[in-house]
Amino acid sequence: MIKSIRVGWLAVLLLVFLAGCSGGEDKQQTTALDKAIEEIEGLGEVKTSIEKQVLSDALTIIRQYAEKGDKRAMFWVAEGRSLDSSDKNFISLSDSARWLEKSALQGHVDAALSLADLYARESSIKDNDKAYYWYYIGYYTKDGKVHKLNKDRNSPEPGDFRSESGVDEVVKNLTYEKLLEIEVQAKLWLEKHHKKS
Repeated sequence: MIKSIRVGWLAVLLLVFLAGCSGGEDKQQTTALDKAIEEIEGLGEVKTSIEKQVLSDALTIIRQYAEKGDKRAMFWVAEGRSLDSSDKNFISLSDSARWLEKSALQGHVDAALSLADLYARESSIKDNDKAYYWYYIGYYTKDGKVHKLNKDRNSPEPGDFRSESGVDEVVKNLTYEKLLEIEVQAKLWLEKHHKKS
């Protein structure tokens, strides 16, 4: 009887130990991702070669998570556009847009807004339709609502996202009808994918 109790306790201790080890590995991986993201956030605007090396090293870790589908990691991989083209973690603006879109499609609000900014401001991939679409989704997801579109696009209501810097230029470059059409598409996407908390 004593031997079976000892064996039982040993088995329980072994199971607890193994469970702790497997959970710890996931926690270590999450911690590595969090640490890499903190490194990038601490950089601010990347200018010096040392800052670019820190960014590249962090992106090496982050990219592993992005390729596994982590939406936060996908968002940060897009920062590779800040690196020199000779760097292994450099990505083009169009690749940056693809990573941001993958992240935004999983509900990452900052990715949606960053993607909209890329489409609104970067001449090589400028697309006002896509910019407005992602601004609408991003601001709706962030704020939980969007003001109704005024026919007079030049004077949006106070607090309306369409008066934000960058968004206002996109709105001015699209017809009222086109804005409504894009809003319908964005609303359909939101109905299907966005869950209000």
